[in-house]
Order: sequence, then structure tokens, then C-alpha cells
Amino acid sequence: MSTKQSTFIKRPDESVRDKKLQVLNTQLKKLSTEITSVSNEIDSLLGKNDSNSSKNDELKAIIKEQNDLKVKRNAIFDQLKQIDSKIKATNKNIDLTLSSVSSKAKDFKTPGEVDKEIFHIENKLDQGGLSLVDEKRFIKQQSELNKIKKVIVSVQPLKSEVFDLKQQQISLKNTLNKELDNKHLQKQFEAVQSELNEQRSLKNKNQQAVNQLFNKRTALRAKRDEIYNKITETRNQFDNEFKAYKMKRELQKKQKENEYKFEKLYAQKESDLTKLKEDIIIAQNTPVLIDDLNNIELCLSELNPAYSKPSKVESSIIEPKKIVSRRKNRAAPVVSTKVEDVDAIASSTGEISLSVISIAVLGQHGLPVPEPNDKELIADVFSKLISIRDETKTKSETLTIENIKKAQDRLNQVEELYVKREQELKDSIAALTINDEKA
Repeated sequence: MSTKQSTFIKRPDESVRDKKLQVLNTQLKKLSTEITSVSNEIDSLLGKNDSNSSKNDELKAIIKEQNDLKVKRNAIFDQLKQIDSKIKATNKNIDLTLSSVSSKAKDFKTPGEVDKEIFHIENKLDQGGLSLVDEKRFIKQQSELNKIKKVIVSVQPLKSEVFDLKQQQISLKNTLNKELDNKHLQKQFEAVQSELNEQRSLKNKNQQAVNQLFNKRTALRAKRDEIYNKITETRNQFDNEFKAYKMKRELQKKQKENEYKFEKLYAQKESDLTKLKEDIIIAQNTPVLIDDLNNIELCLSELNPAYSKPSKVESSIIEPKKIVSRRKNRAAPVVSTKVEDVDAIASSTGEISLSVISIAVLGQHGLPVPEPNDKELIADVFSKLISIRDETKTKSETLTIENIKKAQDRLNQVEELYVKREQELKDSIAALTINDEKA
């Protein structure tokens, strides 16, 4: 990938900024000295002294004490309002309870008053001489009075509560009138305020000269603020230039890093794809189970010396060691021209000799190891091993195709992954290029 040639980014010169600031700071120092001088003249004409400041402090202390006292008084006022609301609510409950029994219940304050009235009616009833109508009326009144008495007894706790609340009201009002009285503070406030007014009157005599000095100081402060703004502007301008410089450097650094990542990714891609392509070639040229097939072919050739191997079978095994037959004076084997001719084995007069590998092959596939002169068993084992060879060959071809496909799939996946990574890096580099142009 071709990369954009890096351009040199010049660092902002701090010495230029420092020279500008040095001139502005000299002007600022001169203006500050003039402002201090004018302020001293104003203080002298206004008669600013410690006594004036002390009176102001004293006035502030009185005001603070008044405010604190006001907070406390307001708190007590709130308590009085709450108590008054409780008293009204309780009295309302008492009136409702009494009126629920009889309208005459409110005429009695205590159970004793009801007892007197009941006693009076009982005396009249005991004396006799009453008409039947009067007797019934007095009995009805007596019953009504008994009910009133029960109700009055039931509301006595509420009346006691009202009494306690009224006592609290009296106590709080006494606190307002005695402990939290603010009249003495008001007198102190008025006295101190009067003294301050006298001092202000004296200061007003020199007000014309003071006003001229005020105007002069205001103009000097405006110039000083202007210098401050220029200093701030100079610093901000340099800071912005330096930030832009750092941003460009950072963008340039990121561009180089991304380009390096792209080159590294490309090299890694070439390496990985080359390796995966080699894996495909290896899978194509190296059949699965090749060693097993070679071992089976070896065993077949040892079981039947007349057996002819296929045209070419790659083998990774070492030349096996032969096992010599226990029989002596063996006859030479007769070589058959047919590959899988079992009859040739039966008609052969020679004895077979099996290697360690052939014996292992027979054991691996659950076949017996025949005696060298057992022609029938040798023919049976040979026939079964031919079938096993064909099955193994078919399985080898299938697995080899699968291995080739897997290797090809891995190659395709890796190619797609690298295409995605390359596009991400390209997008990142393009975005940085846009930001660089904006900066």
C-alpha cells in the first residue's frame, strides 16, 4: 500500500508569546500602581478608619442577633399556632360527644354538677305526692342525666388535655414577652445607625473630589481589564496553536501506526495464506491412512507371495524385520500372476514368513495369525484382509477429500477475515486523513 509522505509540523514559538506577555505585564503593573494610589486618596478623603469599620461590625452583629431572635420567635409562633389548632380540634370533639347524648349536656361542666341535679330529682321522687305524669317526667330526666354523666366522665381526659395545652400557651407567651423580647436590640440598632449616619454626613462634604477620583479609578480599571483581556487572548491563542500542533502530531503518529499495522497485516496475511495453501497441497498429496494401507499391502504380500502390490504406494515405514519360519527345508514359493487368487495360496507348497508389522496388522483387525503351513486359514485371512484393505482405501479417499475441503474452507475463512481487517484499517486511515485536512 502506498503511504502519504509525512510533512514537517512546526512547533509554535513560545519566545514570541513570552515577549508579548512581558510588554503587557509591564503595562499591567504600572496601571495597578496607579489604581492603588487613587484608592488610597479616596480612603483618605472618606475618612476610612478602624472606628468606622468597628461600627459597621457592631451593626452587623446586632442585625445577626435580631435575625436569630426572629427565628426563635417565629418558631414559638408556629408552636402557638399548632397548640391553638389542637385546642380547637379537641373542643370540637368534646362538643360533638356531648351533643350526641343531649342538648343539655353542655350545661354541665363536671360530673359533680350532674350528681347534684340527680340528687335533687331523687329527693322529689322520695317525697312522693307526685302525679303519675310528673313521676314519669322526673324518672326520664334522671335517666337522661345518668347518660350525660357518663359522657362528661368520658370527655374529662380531653378537657385535661385542653387545660395542659392552654398552660403551654401561657408559658410560650411568657417566653416571647420576656426572654425573646427584641426592644433592647432595636434601641441598640438605632443608636449605632445614628452614629454611622453622622460619619457618612462628614464624608459627603468631600464627595465632589471623591467622585472625580472614582471616575479616574474606573477609567484605570477599564484599561487594566483591557490589558487582562489581551493577556488572556495571547495565552489562549498560543494554547490553541499548541493544541492544534499536538493534534496534528497525534494524527500523524496514528497514521504511521495504521500504515505500519497495514504492512504488518499484509505480511502476516501472505504468511498465513501461503501456509494454508501448503496445507491444501499436503492434504492432496498425502492420503489419510496411507501407513495403514502400506502395512496391509505388506501383510497381503507376505500372506501370498504371488500377490502383486498396486502400481505405487507411498510408505513411511522402515523395512520390517522378517520372522523366520520354524520349519526347515522350506520349498520356494510359487508366484501367481493374479493379485487376489486365493486358489494360488491353496496350491502353493511354500511356507509364509510374517514380519512384526504384519502380525500387528492382523491383531489390529482381529484376525488370527496362521501357521506357516495352514493353507486354508491363510487363504481365509488373506480374503478378509483384502476386504479390510478395500474398506480402508475407501475410508482413506473419503477422509482425504474431507481434509482437503477443510483446508480449503480454512483458507477461505482466513481470506475473508483479512479482507475485513484490511477494510477496517483503510477506513481508519481515511478518517485520520479527513481529520488531518480539517486540522
